[in-house]
Amino acid sequence: MNQSTEAQKVAKRKKLRLGDVLIEAGAITQDQLEAALAEQKRSGHKLGRALTDVGAISEKELYQFLAKKMEIDFLDLRSVELKPETVNLLAEVQARRLRALVLKSDKNGILVGMADPGDIFAYDELSRLLGGRVKLCLVNESELLRTIDIVYRRTEDIN
Repeated sequence: MNQSTEAQKVAKRKKLRLGDVLIEAGAITQDQLEAALAEQKRSGHKLGRALTDVGAISEKELYQFLAKKMEIDFLDLRSVELKPETVNLLAEVQARRLRALVLKSDKNGILVGMADPGDIFAYDELSRLLGGRVKLCLVNESELLRTIDIVYRRTEDIN
């Protein structure tokens, strides 16, 4: 996939209104959305987190639904074997700021796991920082943050 096609997909992803899309697909009801919006307002969390907090949808179902809708893969970070040289293609400070982690790099490009693949600014910044064809996949945000803590600490110990 070329760079401009991936950028167009990222732009398309941002246009998704999560609540509307989930209702349209029959994954949640209007009442569940309203309860989640109230929870979001109370907690300040993102809508996806609020939906799982009120029990409208499971976290796994939400991520699988989003990945399918965005036409990207959803990866469970616990099943990915990370290599220090790959992870270190992106400095820890950028990984935390962009909520992204380099998972794989080969002749086909660089696979980056992101908690919010619809973040156009982050995608552009990743493309600039990594200087190559970036392909995105969706990852669980809490798993991403936990993995960043582990892998950057581990790579510092190894070096």
